[in-house]
Amino acid sequence: MRGRDTIAWGYRSASLAALLLALGGCARQRPAPSEAPAPPPPAASPRPEVPPAYAGILVPPKSADGRYATINSGLDPVEAQWHVRAALNVAALSCRAPALVADYNRLLAVQKAPLRAANAAAMRNHGGGAAYDGFMTRLYNYFALPAAKPSFCAAAAPIAAQAAALAPGMLASFAPNALAALEQPFLSLFALVEQSRAEAQGQTQSQPEAGSGAAQAGPAPVPAAGAVKPGPRLPYDIGTLPH
Repeated sequence: MRGRDTIAWGYRSASLAALLLALGGCARQRPAPSEAPAPPPPAASPRPEVPPAYAGILVPPKSADGRYATINSGLDPVEAQWHVRAALNVAALSCRAPALVADYNRLLAVQKAPLRAANAAAMRNHGGGAAYDGFMTRLYNYFALPAAKPSFCAAAAPIAAQAAALAPGMLASFAPNALAALEQPFLSLFALVEQSRAEAQGQTQSQPEAGSGAAQAGPAPVPAAGAVKPGPRLPYDIGTLPH
Protein backbone atom coordinates (compact mmCIF):
# COMPACT_ATOMS: atom_id res chain seq x y z
CA MET A 1 0.00 0.00 0.00
CA ARG A 2 2.79 2.37 0.84
CA GLY A 3 4.32 1.78 -2.58
CA ARG A 4 1.08 2.52 -4.33
CA ASP A 5 0.60 5.76 -2.36
CA THR A 6 4.10 6.79 -3.23
CA ILE A 7 3.52 6.15 -6.92
CA ALA A 8 0.17 8.05 -6.86
CA TRP A 9 1.70 10.99 -5.05
CA GLY A 10 4.54 11.09 -7.57
CA TYR A 11 2.06 10.97 -10.45
CA ARG A 12 0.03 13.86 -9.03
CA SER A 13 3.17 15.90 -8.43
CA ALA A 14 4.33 15.34 -12.00
CA SER A 15 0.90 16.31 -13.37
CA LEU A 16 0.81 19.50 -11.28
CA ALA A 17 4.33 20.44 -12.39
CA ALA A 18 3.38 19.90 -16.04
CA LEU A 19 0.29 22.06 -15.62
CA LEU A 20 2.27 24.88 -14.03
CA LEU A 21 4.85 24.71 -16.83
CA ALA A 22 2.10 24.88 -19.44
CA LEU A 23 0.48 27.90 -17.78
CA GLY A 24 3.87 29.60 -17.50
CA GLY A 25 4.49 29.02 -21.17
CA CYS A 26 1.13 30.55 -22.06
CA ALA A 27 1.92 33.56 -19.92
CA ARG A 28 5.27 33.99 -21.63
CA GLN A 29 3.74 33.58 -25.06
CA ARG A 30 1.05 36.27 -24.49
CA PRO A 31 2.09 39.28 -26.62
CA ALA A 32 2.54 42.58 -24.79
CA PRO A 33 0.25 45.40 -25.99
CA SER A 34 2.04 47.73 -28.35
CA GLU A 35 0.46 50.84 -26.80
CA ALA A 36 -1.96 51.85 -24.07
CA PRO A 37 -5.63 52.02 -25.12
CA ALA A 38 -6.81 55.50 -25.98
CA PRO A 39 -8.88 57.15 -23.27
CA PRO A 40 -12.54 57.82 -24.09
CA PRO A 41 -13.23 61.25 -25.58
CA PRO A 42 -14.24 63.84 -22.99
CA ALA A 43 -17.94 64.54 -22.70
CA ALA A 44 -18.95 67.72 -24.45
CA SER A 45 -19.72 70.52 -22.02
CA PRO A 46 -23.29 71.85 -22.23
CA ARG A 47 -23.66 74.63 -24.70
CA PRO A 48 -24.05 77.94 -22.81
CA GLU A 49 -27.31 79.75 -23.17
CA VAL A 50 -28.43 83.29 -22.40
CA PRO A 51 -30.90 83.10 -19.49
CA PRO A 52 -34.50 83.47 -20.75
CA ALA A 53 -35.00 86.51 -18.50
CA TYR A 54 -32.33 88.34 -20.52
CA ALA A 55 -33.93 87.68 -23.89
CA GLY A 56 -34.85 90.85 -25.75
CA ILE A 57 -33.16 93.23 -23.30
CA LEU A 58 -31.69 96.10 -25.26
CA VAL A 59 -28.38 97.11 -23.73
CA PRO A 60 -27.67 100.81 -24.29
CA PRO A 61 -24.38 101.89 -25.84
CA LYS A 62 -21.52 103.11 -23.71
CA SER A 63 -20.25 106.65 -23.76
CA ALA A 64 -16.60 107.68 -23.95
CA ASP A 65 -16.22 107.29 -20.18
CA GLY A 66 -17.29 103.65 -20.37
CA ARG A 67 -20.67 104.19 -18.75
CA TYR A 68 -23.95 103.15 -20.27
CA ALA A 69 -25.65 106.07 -22.02
CA THR A 70 -29.23 105.70 -20.76
CA ILE A 71 -32.33 107.82 -20.76
CA ASN A 72 -31.15 109.14 -17.39
CA SER A 73 -27.72 110.30 -18.54
CA GLY A 74 -26.59 113.92 -18.55
CA LEU A 75 -29.53 115.43 -16.68
CA ASP A 76 -29.48 118.71 -14.82
CA PRO A 77 -30.76 118.66 -11.22
CA VAL A 78 -34.13 120.10 -12.24
CA GLU A 79 -35.00 117.35 -14.71
CA ALA A 80 -33.43 114.73 -12.44
CA GLN A 81 -36.25 115.47 -10.00
CA TRP A 82 -38.78 114.42 -12.63
CA HIS A 83 -36.91 111.22 -13.42
CA VAL A 84 -36.79 110.34 -9.71
CA ARG A 85 -40.54 110.89 -9.52
CA ALA A 86 -41.05 108.71 -12.61
CA ALA A 87 -38.95 105.91 -11.13
CA LEU A 88 -40.81 106.04 -7.83
CA ASN A 89 -44.13 106.14 -9.70
CA VAL A 90 -43.20 102.84 -11.39
CA ALA A 91 -42.08 101.40 -8.06
CA ALA A 92 -45.30 102.45 -6.32
CA LEU A 93 -47.36 100.81 -9.07
CA SER A 94 -45.41 97.58 -9.40
CA CYS A 95 -43.60 96.73 -6.17
CA ARG A 96 -46.67 95.92 -4.07
CA ALA A 97 -45.37 97.81 -1.06
CA PRO A 98 -47.93 99.95 0.83
CA ALA A 99 -45.22 101.92 2.64
CA LEU A 100 -43.62 102.82 -0.69
CA VAL A 101 -46.97 104.05 -2.03
CA ALA A 102 -47.47 106.18 1.08
CA ASP A 103 -43.98 107.66 0.77
CA TYR A 104 -44.55 108.39 -2.92
CA ASN A 105 -47.81 110.20 -2.22
CA ARG A 106 -46.15 112.26 0.52
CA LEU A 107 -43.35 113.21 -1.89
CA LEU A 108 -45.93 114.48 -4.38
CA ALA A 109 -47.71 116.51 -1.72
CA VAL A 110 -44.61 118.08 -0.14
CA GLN A 111 -42.68 118.71 -3.37
CA LYS A 112 -45.64 119.73 -5.54
CA ALA A 113 -44.18 123.04 -6.75
CA PRO A 114 -40.67 121.72 -7.58
CA LEU A 115 -42.17 118.75 -9.41
CA ARG A 116 -44.43 120.97 -11.48
CA ALA A 117 -41.40 123.05 -12.48
CA ALA A 118 -39.41 119.88 -13.24
CA ASN A 119 -42.23 118.59 -15.45
CA ALA A 120 -42.30 121.84 -17.38
CA ALA A 121 -38.52 121.73 -17.86
CA ALA A 122 -38.65 118.13 -19.10
CA MET A 123 -41.45 119.02 -21.49
CA ARG A 124 -39.37 121.85 -22.98
CA ASN A 125 -36.30 119.62 -23.24
CA HIS A 126 -38.16 116.87 -25.09
CA GLY A 127 -40.35 118.71 -27.55
CA GLY A 128 -43.70 118.80 -25.78
CA GLY A 129 -46.90 117.26 -27.07
CA ALA A 130 -46.65 113.83 -28.70
CA ALA A 131 -42.84 113.89 -28.57
CA TYR A 132 -42.94 114.37 -24.83
CA ASP A 133 -45.54 111.64 -24.44
CA GLY A 134 -43.23 109.27 -26.33
CA PHE A 135 -40.29 110.26 -24.16
CA MET A 136 -42.24 109.62 -20.97
CA THR A 137 -43.37 106.25 -22.26
CA ARG A 138 -39.73 105.28 -22.81
CA LEU A 139 -38.80 106.55 -19.35
CA TYR A 140 -41.50 104.51 -17.64
CA ASN A 141 -40.70 101.42 -19.66
CA TYR A 142 -37.05 101.78 -18.71
CA PHE A 143 -37.87 101.56 -15.01
CA ALA A 144 -40.43 98.79 -15.62
CA LEU A 145 -37.92 96.28 -17.03
CA PRO A 146 -39.11 92.97 -15.52
CA ALA A 147 -35.66 91.36 -15.11
CA ALA A 148 -34.55 94.22 -12.84
CA LYS A 149 -37.74 94.42 -10.79
CA PRO A 150 -36.60 92.66 -7.58
CA SER A 151 -33.43 94.71 -7.18
CA PHE A 152 -35.18 97.89 -8.34
CA CYS A 153 -37.93 97.50 -5.74
CA ALA A 154 -35.30 96.89 -3.07
CA ALA A 155 -33.51 100.10 -4.08
CA ALA A 156 -36.69 102.16 -4.44
CA ALA A 157 -38.08 101.59 -0.94
CA PRO A 158 -35.36 103.47 1.02
CA ILE A 159 -35.15 106.19 -1.62
CA ALA A 160 -38.89 106.77 -1.39
CA ALA A 161 -38.67 106.97 2.41
CA GLN A 162 -35.85 109.50 2.22
CA ALA A 163 -37.64 111.54 -0.44
CA ALA A 164 -40.82 111.63 1.62
CA ALA A 165 -38.88 113.11 4.56
CA LEU A 166 -37.36 115.99 2.57
CA ALA A 167 -38.26 119.53 3.44
CA PRO A 168 -40.02 121.51 0.70
CA GLY A 169 -37.59 122.68 -1.98
CA MET A 170 -34.85 120.14 -1.09
CA LEU A 171 -35.65 117.67 -3.85
CA ALA A 172 -33.27 119.23 -6.41
CA SER A 173 -30.20 118.61 -4.27
CA PHE A 174 -31.40 115.11 -3.42
CA ALA A 175 -32.38 114.02 -6.91
CA PRO A 176 -29.03 113.35 -8.68
CA ASN A 177 -27.74 110.86 -6.11
CA ALA A 178 -31.19 109.35 -5.65
CA LEU A 179 -31.52 108.82 -9.40
CA ALA A 180 -28.10 107.13 -9.51
CA ALA A 181 -29.20 104.70 -6.79
CA LEU A 182 -32.50 104.00 -8.54
CA GLU A 183 -30.74 103.32 -11.84
CA GLN A 184 -27.98 101.09 -10.47
CA PRO A 185 -30.05 97.86 -10.66
CA PHE A 186 -30.50 98.45 -14.39
CA LEU A 187 -26.83 99.20 -15.02
CA SER A 188 -25.87 96.02 -13.16
CA LEU A 189 -28.39 94.07 -15.23
CA PHE A 190 -26.99 95.45 -18.50
CA ALA A 191 -23.49 94.34 -17.47
CA LEU A 192 -24.77 90.83 -16.67
CA VAL A 193 -26.60 90.62 -20.00
CA GLU A 194 -23.48 91.66 -21.90
CA GLN A 195 -21.33 89.16 -20.00
CA SER A 196 -23.82 86.34 -20.54
CA ARG A 197 -24.09 87.02 -24.26
CA ALA A 198 -20.35 87.30 -24.69
CA GLU A 199 -19.75 83.98 -22.91
CA ALA A 200 -22.44 82.24 -24.94
CA GLN A 201 -21.08 83.69 -28.18
CA GLY A 202 -17.47 82.73 -27.44
CA GLN A 203 -18.15 79.19 -26.24
CA THR A 204 -20.66 78.45 -28.99
CA GLN A 205 -18.19 79.43 -31.70
CA SER A 206 -15.49 77.21 -30.16
CA GLN A 207 -17.63 74.06 -29.99
CA PRO A 208 -18.02 72.08 -33.27
CA GLU A 209 -21.08 70.10 -34.20
CA ALA A 210 -20.85 66.41 -33.26
CA GLY A 211 -19.35 64.58 -36.23
CA SER A 212 -18.21 67.70 -38.07
CA GLY A 213 -15.45 70.23 -37.78
CA ALA A 214 -17.64 73.25 -38.43
CA ALA A 215 -18.09 75.80 -35.68
CA GLN A 216 -21.55 76.49 -34.37
CA ALA A 217 -23.34 79.62 -35.44
CA GLY A 218 -23.57 82.24 -32.74
CA PRO A 219 -26.80 83.27 -31.05
CA ALA A 220 -29.39 85.27 -32.90
CA PRO A 221 -28.41 88.91 -33.47
CA VAL A 222 -29.30 91.32 -30.71
CA PRO A 223 -31.25 94.43 -31.78
CA ALA A 224 -29.22 97.59 -32.11
CA ALA A 225 -28.12 98.95 -28.77
CA GLY A 226 -30.07 101.94 -27.62
CA ALA A 227 -33.15 101.02 -29.62
CA VAL A 228 -36.44 101.35 -27.79
CA LYS A 229 -38.41 98.16 -27.30
CA PRO A 230 -42.17 98.81 -27.43
CA GLY A 231 -43.87 98.13 -24.16
CA PRO A 232 -46.99 98.93 -22.17
CA ARG A 233 -47.53 102.54 -21.38
CA LEU A 234 -47.70 103.30 -17.69
CA PRO A 235 -49.81 106.11 -16.26
CA TYR A 236 -47.96 109.20 -15.22
CA ASP A 237 -49.25 112.34 -13.56
CA ILE A 238 -48.73 114.24 -10.36
CA GLY A 239 -51.82 112.79 -8.74
CA THR A 240 -51.52 110.61 -5.67
CA LEU A 241 -51.93 106.86 -5.94
CA PRO A 242 -54.50 104.89 -3.93
CA HIS A 243 -53.13 103.00 -0.93
